[in-house]
Amino acid sequence: MEKNHSIVRVSLSHTTIPLEDFAILSVPLARHCALETLEMSDCRVDSAFGLAFKRIIAGQTERRCEIVWKRGLHGGRPEGYEHRVGLAELVLEQNRISDQFVDDIVQALGHDEFLLVLDLRYNLVGCKGAKQLADLLQRNNHTLINVDIRDNPGTSTGCGDEMAYRLVKNIQRHKQDKSYFRLILERGWINKDVLRVSPGGLHKRSSSVAVSPQTLATARDSPTAQGKSCRRGKERMSPEKVTSLRGKLAYRRR
Repeated sequence: MEKNHSIVRVSLSHTTIPLEDFAILSVPLARHCALETLEMSDCRVDSAFGLAFKRIIAGQTERRCEIVWKRGLHGGRPEGYEHRVGLAELVLEQNRISDQFVDDIVQALGHDEFLLVLDLRYNLVGCKGAKQLADLLQRNNHTLINVDIRDNPGTSTGCGDEMAYRLVKNIQRHKQDKSYFRLILERGWINKDVLRVSPGGLHKRSSSVAVSPQTLATARDSPTAQGKSCRRGKERMSPEKVTSLRGKLAYRRR
């Protein structure tokens, strides 16, 4: 299976796979050279599967780093995005994944530069797991562009604004490689719903760019937000004052 170039998507959704069998399957998946998407939604995956998925992510990272290393030995660089070909999307919706699972895969994601999508919607991720993912995006991982943990117990932790802001930052980094970013758009790996946060929830809706809480706080304290104009240091006129001036001008014209 490792050398198979025709399999780009493996979907095992709506099946029940024993942990022992999946541990065996994880070995070739970790080294598969063409696999882009691994989907295991509604498979009763729980935290005991964390180490197996950690092995898959770490193996895919190691395989692609070897490509860069081998090219570098001859003074060259990978052609196009050949070193990025591999697992880019991990879909694990509607399972029993909790904070322990997140703790396991975060250790691998801290060294990964290739996975783009992590879909953990409709699981059991709590406050601790949500914070770990937010910290991961802030400190270690600058590649993920879609981390979906909506509809989890920990989605009301207040980490949403910061996560969305970091995801937007990562998207901007990927834009620098136009050919690879074109592939990202073609695959539909950018999820606008995780970049917009609704009031009171994890995802707060904004226009097209998520704003961090620090930026929002700065905006509230700015002169413009306090009713003052940024130009020439003059205060903005209130609606009542504008109405009064319009009345005076109309009276003079008579």
